[in-house]
Amino acid sequence: YYEWKEDGVGILNLAQSFDMVLPIGTHSIMLTLTDGYGATATDRVAIEVTAVDQKPPIADAGSDQAVLIGTAVVLDASGSTDPDGEIAKYEWLEDSAVISESMVFEHIFPKGVHHITLRVTDNDGAAGTDDATITARSSMDMPEADAGADREALEGTEIILDASRSSGENLTYQWILNGTTISEERMFYHLFDPGAYTVTLSVTDEYECTATDEVSVVITTPAVGGGTSRIPAMPEVSQTRGLWSYLLAAIVLILVLAGIIFMRRRSATTRSTGTAYGYKYKEYTPPPDKTGSKSGKPIVKPDPKPATKTATKPNARIVPPEPKPVPVQPKVMMKVKVLDSASRMPVPGAAVQTGSATQKTDAIGETVFTLDRGGQRTVSVSGIPNLYEGRTASVDGDNATILLSSTVRPDQEQDARLRSVREAFENRYREVSGYDRCIPNFYRSVAQRLIEYVRGMTAVHFIRGKAGPKEVTDQMISVIESVCTELSEIMVSKRNIDLYARSRAGNENSAGCNASQISYDPLSDLIASPPGFVPATSPKVEQALLEIDREITSRTRDMSVLPITGVWSIAKSLLADQSGDDLEHAIRILIADTLLRYAKEMYENPEIVKRMKQGIL
Repeated sequence: YYEWKEDGVGILNLAQSFDMVLPIGTHSIMLTLTDGYGATATDRVAIEVTAVDQKPPIADAGSDQAVLIGTAVVLDASGSTDPDGEIAKYEWLEDSAVISESMVFEHIFPKGVHHITLRVTDNDGAAGTDDATITARSSMDMPEADAGADREALEGTEIILDASRSSGENLTYQWILNGTTISEERMFYHLFDPGAYTVTLSVTDEYECTATDEVSVVITTPAVGGGTSRIPAMPEVSQTRGLWSYLLAAIVLILVLAGIIFMRRRSATTRSTGTAYGYKYKEYTPPPDKTGSKSGKPIVKPDPKPATKTATKPNARIVPPEPKPVPVQPKVMMKVKVLDSASRMPVPGAAVQTGSATQKTDAIGETVFTLDRGGQRTVSVSGIPNLYEGRTASVDGDNATILLSSTVRPDQEQDARLRSVREAFENRYREVSGYDRCIPNFYRSVAQRLIEYVRGMTAVHFIRGKAGPKEVTDQMISVIESVCTELSEIMVSKRNIDLYARSRAGNENSAGCNASQISYDPLSDLIASPPGFVPATSPKVEQALLEIDREITSRTRDMSVLPITGVWSIAKSLLADQSGDDLEHAIRILIADTLLRYAKEMYENPEIVKRMKQGIL
């Protein structure tokens, strides 16, 4: 026999020839050959591994694309090249989750902006990336910025900058002066120093498209000797009602100034004539007191006969009437709850918009708006990429529940893999068509439950997760494909077929031989943290494995044939497999736990137990 060894490493291989990838450096390999009589011969070879000038492949994801919602987008990586080899692998990713491994594929993206990364890997393991942005829009109207007319005003005047004539979907605003953002409001007031300024308005819609406009502002210093009262510069008014409002304000201001001037002149006339409010004033001397003397100072009494209206009371002051209080518009609290349409579970982190206000839902899928009292409102919930479609609804009351539809479902490639798994199992199931089908039906329902489990995953399981739906679904299908293959082999094994043939129960009672539904409860925990799921769940599954092993050993005394052993052995193999990353490991533990539960269901199912007892040799 042959033995290949490397100094400091140990045995490399026992075959006559083999392939191996060696790291950079010098390697001393020794071959030892032993014949049938125990005689040996050795030989050595030195292998020098040096680094090569590896050039990575050049990825080409194509141009950015903007389409209407519901339009299929073709992503094509055929323009990618490798200078010193060939491309062996294509991966299209969104938010680090692989959405396809084809060179060219079609995909319908939900509403929003999607940043897609193409990663290509060549035959030497080197990789290159390129990015493309896919925008799924509800309309193809681009945003338009309108900063209004140019402004001119005197020093000290507040200038109104208004972007309300801009157009676009869910705009955000940015006013920029000399490279610095001075406001992010649609309309605001700003006090400029004297000088000439150019203010840039930048508007961005919800699809990250941007438009800009500029407005000129000139502030001048008033001439020497001019008054200090200034009327603020009139902003541009786009509607007739706004124009009349400004004209009315100007008229009121002029009347107030005229009234003040008139009253000041009247007060001056009163002080010069000594009369006020139509009465004359004269001195009054009080009568003598009991001692016969008079008091010191005269008392002034008004003459009951009105005099001419040319004088006013000394030091008289005119007090303007108190302004009437402006009524405060009452506010209302509107609660919006966002739920998954299938499970009615809350959707946290969803962006909810009504009017100009946008808020995100909390951990229980709710958010509360403080709004002016009014009638019907429009509430829009933005879609969550790869998880939910967006939705808009009209709301009359103070509470609203918005249901979002999940976009998590197997894509075409994954759906084809699941159908292939199902068809392969059905072909093996037909091989036992002439026998009692109770136990085969149980195996068959286990395979069906596993396939349905993948198809039944929804966005609610991924809303708090770090792993994406594409990645989880691919890994889940790989594990289930292997499990179903092993399960079908057990189903048609000679030992099981002998049991089917010896059973006297007949096919008519096989309806009770079905596996139960799989619970999705552990799935959200797995997706939220695969590294945390493994240490938290693995000990529990190991304990279940030991308990079922003891149960099988105990029941072997009564039954010579145990189909349960096959299901148990598949679960044991899954637990023993430590390969792959945390996600793969966590999924194997999840499926192993499910199989152990089905093994327990088998020895608790009276129909299956009856058949195993009837099959005793």
